[in-house]
Amino acid sequence: MIIVDTSIISSLAKINKLKLIKSIFKEETILIVYEVVNELLVSKEKGYDFVDRILKIMAYEESELKKGKWILKRYPDEKTSKMIDQ
Repeated sequence: MIIVDTSIISSLAKINKLKLIKSIFKEETILIVYEVVNELLVSKEKGYDFVDRILKIMAYEESELKKGKWILKRYPDEKTSKMIDQ
């Protein structure tokens, strides 16, 4: 599981290179936590359209990952929280 933060995902979205994440971590689930999504939504409210590129590929359930979406949005569970804290 790869957890992306606001900096990397927004930077790649701005230059239309989000697929770099997927190409580097082919076999991993890419996870984005709600706090990061909330930060991105603030940028969207300010008029930045790069956020739409991220929202377009974001899945809300694991079953959606096989339908063209490849970034999974979720609240961190205990295991994920420990990974973030390391």
